[in-house]
Amino acid sequence: MAASTGCDSQPYFRVFNPSLQSEKFDKLGKYIKKYLPIFKSVESLKKLQLIDSEQFLLNSIQTGMKILGEGAQGSLLDIDFGTYPFVTSSTTTAAGACIGLGVAPNQIGEVFGIFKAYSTRVGSGPFPTELFDSDAEKMAKIGNEFGSTTGRARRCGWIDLVSLKYSVNINGVTKLIMMKGDVLSGFKKIKICTAYQVDGVEIDYFPFDINSNKGKRLLNSMHKIISYVPQSIFITDNSILENIAFGIPVEKINHEKVKFCASIANIHDYINDTSKGYQTTLGERGIKLSGGQIQRIGIARALYKEPKILIFDEATSALDTNTERKVIQSISSLNKQITMIFITHRLKTISNCNKVFEVENGKVKKIFLKEEIQKRIKDG
Repeated sequence: MAASTGCDSQPYFRVFNPSLQSEKFDKLGKYIKKYLPIFKSVESLKKLQLIDSEQFLLNSIQTGMKILGEGAQGSLLDIDFGTYPFVTSSTTTAAGACIGLGVAPNQIGEVFGIFKAYSTRVGSGPFPTELFDSDAEKMAKIGNEFGSTTGRARRCGWIDLVSLKYSVNINGVTKLIMMKGDVLSGFKKIKICTAYQVDGVEIDYFPFDINSNKGKRLLNSMHKIISYVPQSIFITDNSILENIAFGIPVEKINHEKVKFCASIANIHDYINDTSKGYQTTLGERGIKLSGGQIQRIGIARALYKEPKILIFDEATSALDTNTERKVIQSISSLNKQITMIFITHRLKTISNCNKVFEVENGKVKKIFLKEEIQKRIKDG
């Protein structure tokens, strides 16, 4: 059956053709079956109560409730402060929480910055620390770095501290949380980017033109920027000079640098009073030194590496309180910024630490601020 114009024998609208319609209905049936769960989800969403969210959040803040806003994309995808034009179309920094929720900036208390122990990127765009070898494949496989929809492997590389610092600054991050550190546990060497080299000049900040090909990453192995001072220091039967510049060939040792590090560690005067000064041999396991002197040699050794992070693992336990205070103050006064981490049972050792983590059975039990620790010391 067909309808006709009356002046043209060809139909302009087919009302029914069994052979064609059955095929179309089969396709429609498959379509409905495939997307029915989505339709059902939409129907369930209609049952949700719609509210004035800005007013709801305002009322919640006024009653003292804590609100957590979560961002889904990295800071370098931000429309204004990201690696344009390889960005998204919205604000992905912490400021986006204010824009999206209708919450005033002065109501934001803490900003948590969550980052991976390595770097990843989806799609095109600048990636200074990107790897193109088996390490990248290993990161992707162990870290399950594959697109949830496409299954495409993400671009992987070493962690970039320059871009991390930039992200911290533009977000106003108050607490950093690292994830996926276990992914790197099987790597023999772990490298990190500590600076960029642009037009032959080393910089530690995010350049204006990140998309330029003029830049070069500067990678350092993790052991090059971290110094670890244990409670028991390994001393060789060599000179004090060689023990401080441990592992450096004698002809390459910087004598002035050794003396400077010894001064910071409050051991220089003792060395000068010995018969041969810095050429004095210490005997096997440092038999000629006291426990406190051995620890100060260990601290000078750690400083010789010019670390960015200095870890003391009960490393001042053999020092008297006054000497320990002098050593820590000397390190803190260095022009170069050093992050110091103390593992200790003595409260006075950590009296000037910005934050103190009380650990019990391998888990953080409580976090204290400097003022709280100083009050506890004062109260006894």
